[in-house]
Amino acid sequence: MATHTIPFSRFHTDLSRSLSKKGRALLKNDRLPEEMAKMEPLEAYYLVKEIGLEDAVPLVLASTHEQWQTYVDFDCWKDGLPDATELATWLAPFAATGPDELTKAFLQLDEELQCLFLASCLRIEERQPEDEGFRHVGEQGKSSEFTDSGDRQNDDDYEEFEYMTPDGFYQIMIRQPVEWDLNIRMLLEVMYRLHLEDTYKLLTAVRWESMSMLEEQALTFRAGRLQDLGFPDPVVAKNIFSKPTKNPADLFPRKPYQQETHLPAFYVEAFKDESFFTEVLLHLNDRTVLGRIEEELVFLINTAVVAYWGRPNDLQHVRQMIAHVRDTLSLGLDHLIDMETRPSSSRALSQNLDRVGHAKAILEKLPIQEVFKFGYHCAYALRLEVQSFLEHQVFKTWFEKTYEEGDAHYSDWIFIKGFLDKIIFHQGFDAVSPQKKKAFSSLDELKLAGRRLARLANDLSQ
Repeated sequence: MATHTIPFSRFHTDLSRSLSKKGRALLKNDRLPEEMAKMEPLEAYYLVKEIGLEDAVPLVLASTHEQWQTYVDFDCWKDGLPDATELATWLAPFAATGPDELTKAFLQLDEELQCLFLASCLRIEERQPEDEGFRHVGEQGKSSEFTDSGDRQNDDDYEEFEYMTPDGFYQIMIRQPVEWDLNIRMLLEVMYRLHLEDTYKLLTAVRWESMSMLEEQALTFRAGRLQDLGFPDPVVAKNIFSKPTKNPADLFPRKPYQQETHLPAFYVEAFKDESFFTEVLLHLNDRTVLGRIEEELVFLINTAVVAYWGRPNDLQHVRQMIAHVRDTLSLGLDHLIDMETRPSSSRALSQNLDRVGHAKAILEKLPIQEVFKFGYHCAYALRLEVQSFLEHQVFKTWFEKTYEEGDAHYSDWIFIKGFLDKIIFHQGFDAVSPQKKKAFSSLDELKLAGRRLARLANDLSQ
């Protein structure tokens, strides 16, 4: 078997980057703010999540405005609505540093999100002549004056305070969960001290603005930022499943490479596993080409996260998508090489050609997303065969039974099941661990799966 000498490339350097090592090094760095400023928001977020918020507090405090906004966009929304408790969790490290730092972080949020957060814990009324200053109402909030629009919990879960604004306009009832590690009253006091007029306008908006309108506006701004990071609208994301171009030349010329882009360290981990796509990248020495490929790869992975019904803060799903994209790209390259060599030679003979060289040429001229589409539709064609297989009553009856691990048909059953999930998986191929699953990464794997399907159909027909 021929051996390849792989020249040292920039992608070797990228593969050497470890998320955990980077996190530990940063925590010990005396120039942490400067180092954080060099980091893309996406990488900063996954670094903090991998380390854990409690241990990553220094990183959060040293984050840039764009990074901080990304943390909030990813983690502080639930079902299209802002989550006040999650936002309070992310604000807590700033609160522990002091009220000024808390206020600075809070004011970096979109004004719509500021309003919605305060509306979740404030009731604002115009001040009456008899009102006086500030007082605490009961132990952990025994007052029943406050009403909220969410699911009402036990009063012992809340603290309540009355607060009179320094400008004399508003009497405010603060009702915040006991679990929040921040003091809303102190936040308001510092906001008034630093920005009296702006804080008055903010509280006026909290009192009078339509919350549904603010939610819609905040969601629109968030969606725009997510799109800038490569997480498109779900409808747009489905385009990665569309049929690839019939004539790759129609896609030329490629867009010019905009800036130096590296895979986030969190994404790099999956590319340390052996794959044809990774091997090709390791042979690429042109920094411009490799930079463009990595830039497109980040956007493709992020698009896949959305297209396959996931969220960017679901780390397990993101890891799965990184591996899925890697293997599907390997399959796409294998298919494209087969298409190029098929007219002049058999598949067996094409194995002796410079497959890596062919793949490099393909990646230099074809967008990564198009390569993914070719790979996806190769696997999708076999899915259609499986679905056709199950239209026959004999096969359908067999599949609808429940098989346990160890049963004679379990491996074949779970093999078929892999084609029917939302994501097409190759499983049932490992005799020791039949439930092990992965994306198809080569034409040989697909051909073996096709023959297995034919054998199974023949066995069940008898």
